[in-house]
Amino acid sequence: MKKHIIKLGGSIITDTTSKDYFNKKNTLRLAKELYPFYKGCILIHGTGQVGKPPAIKYGYVDTGVIQKNKHLIALNIKNSLRQLNQCVVQTLLSASIPCIPFDILHFYDDTKNHLNYKVIEDILIQMLKNDLVPVFYGDLLPISDGSFKVFSSDLITL
Repeated sequence: MKKHIIKLGGSIITDTTSKDYFNKKNTLRLAKELYPFYKGCILIHGTGQVGKPPAIKYGYVDTGVIQKNKHLIALNIKNSLRQLNQCVVQTLLSASIPCIPFDILHFYDDTKNHLNYKVIEDILIQMLKNDLVPVFYGDLLPISDGSFKVFSSDLITL
């Protein structure tokens, strides 16, 4: 089975003028264009206006880490990232694309600082065999010292 990895850029699916920063019009247009080709697709979306401005505002744009003493900030940002993912997934579903959010947190091992790629691969193969479209997204991952680490959607595409 052919697999296609498609990245929906954060600047395309977000909009500074929208209350929740989600650009439904652009995302729906992309979903309709994608529909005929969705089988075998793995989607990844960026964070755009939801992820980039807080990284600059709270000073973790260079380090990729939000310190332990700022966990409420991290949790609010994480919640906004998840809401963006839900908006993307709901829009894809409305275009009849059978997609499911794929939360990378469940596959991250902080003690080894890596993802369990074998488990991810096995799950992805099963999803694709069943014509489901996994939707990855950039996120913040809690790490053992109490801080949060940026997990960029750009890293997922690698």
